[in-house]
Amino acid sequence: MENFQKKSKEQLIKEIMSLKERVLALESKLNNCDKKELLNEIEEKYLNQLEDNPAAMVIHSDGKILYTNRSTNKIIGVKDSNELLGKEVLEFVHPDSKDHNIKRIEELLKSQRPGEFSQEIFLKKDGTPFHVVVKGFPIEFKKKKAVLVEFWDISKNKKIYDALKESKKHYKTLLDSIEASVFMLDLDFKYISGNRILYDRLNMKESEILGKHVSKILAEKTAEVFLKNAKKVIADKNSITFELEVNTRTGKSVYRVKLSPVFDDDGNITNVLGISNDITEQKNAIYELFHENEKFKYLIEQADDAVFKGDSSGNFIYVNPATEFITGYTSEKLLTMNMSDLFSKDELSNKPLKYDLLDEGRSVLMVRDIIIRDGSTITVEMNSKKMLDGTYICIMRDISGRKM
Repeated sequence: MENFQKKSKEQLIKEIMSLKERVLALESKLNNCDKKELLNEIEEKYLNQLEDNPAAMVIHSDGKILYTNRSTNKIIGVKDSNELLGKEVLEFVHPDSKDHNIKRIEELLKSQRPGEFSQEIFLKKDGTPFHVVVKGFPIEFKKKKAVLVEFWDISKNKKIYDALKESKKHYKTLLDSIEASVFMLDLDFKYISGNRILYDRLNMKESEILGKHVSKILAEKTAEVFLKNAKKVIADKNSITFELEVNTRTGKSVYRVKLSPVFDDDGNITNVLGISNDITEQKNAIYELFHENEKFKYLIEQADDAVFKGDSSGNFIYVNPATEFITGYTSEKLLTMNMSDLFSKDELSNKPLKYDLLDEGRSVLMVRDIIIRDGSTITVEMNSKKMLDGTYICIMRDISGRKM
């Protein structure tokens, strides 16, 4: 504003005239611009964007193909667009889908509104049919009313789905009778099938789950853990097993989930198969057993009788404090010894260790003389038993004071 006030009237008029001349020059340039060339330039930029689209893109008008992108050429089975341009678009539509396709095109051009997604059957160049999900958009292309078609090849997913659907007639009873949730996901992690146990445990209907993303079915944190493992299955192409907490109709449960990749004939992953088992009771039992074992261990540690455990060769693998007190050896030393080290050769000769009876599952109660750390001998009562894991446990009591 300060600079403006300092300028003279003549300077301001001169600057205004200069700006006016520049505006007139731009208007003249715009009026003389080749509008056809400008439209071609706009279309060219638009087509370049379509070229790199992962979806197949086709533009047709009056039934003739005017444009195809790389994805279309790959799916149809041609080297480049030149093999398709000018051909009848219906030439690549399966007879079962032609009537529906014609009707869809007519509605698009009449309403000038994008169509709905639909499933149809198209044909490759060699006549091979394949299933697609397709959507059309009315556009103007090269000054003509045209249709932009976007489609995705879903043959592989449909093949798996149809196979599952057919197999369901034979295996539905089996799947619904087992106490495990069985489900199939597509590569977008949406449910495409499941068994009765899955729906019961989630307390949802089949229609409420199928087609929905995992994140829409499971709680947020649960879904995060699930998806992390599902993505790893696809990345590594290997099965993975993990535990998952899930909110079910009976409350919070713990599941052991196994996710496995499903491959097509070319070795490409098409789906993810999941099997989950409810291990809530098992986890609770382990938790309770752990605490019971802690209590049991405490009682053993406080016992006056020696309690020790040996492996299948008779080597000490656990001793309680009373074992140290009775034998005079430290626990560290005992854990380097064999049970037979406590007996003299005469004792073992007269009273061999009864491993044969122990292996039969019998308890063996015997009175023996053992040699303690200071070299002296004491008389003990030993009650031994073989455990289910193949180890031996013995409860030993010093009876020297009451030996007759």
